[in-house]
Amino acid sequence: MISHSGIALALSACIIPTVARSSSAQARDTVRARLARPVVAVIRTRTVIAVGDTAQLAPQFGAIRAAVDSLGFALQAFARPARQVVDQAHHAIYFVSSDLVLGYVIIVPGRRPVAVYGPVSPDSLRARVLAYLRINRELETGGP
Repeated sequence: MISHSGIALALSACIIPTVARSSSAQARDTVRARLARPVVAVIRTRTVIAVGDTAQLAPQFGAIRAAVDSLGFALQAFARPARQVVDQAHHAIYFVSSDLVLGYVIIVPGRRPVAVYGPVSPDSLRARVLAYLRINRELETGGP
């Protein structure tokens, strides 16, 4: 006959491996939760994508939005770096450099994007968007 202490010992032996497996499964789930999916920006029109710590971009974000809007561009903002830009109109995917953790991506559907590294003034961003448009126009027409 098995005593009460023998049953308790047998039960605890069964419970320990179950608990150990459960805690390791939780650890794997926690690790998976930390591995976030890459940010993917989807564009349908001329777009400027703000990337990175929005607190660093925030002081001039209203003026940035106004500059982008005045040029006929949409503005998207992502707190985490965008790793891909999907051009739905042309069924294209562009990869953004992992070096761009704070800055902007300028893109027109059907054209390669350009990156602007770091926070810039609204006037500087406006000048860069205009330069991007000028280069693309020259590519389309074959000259200046």
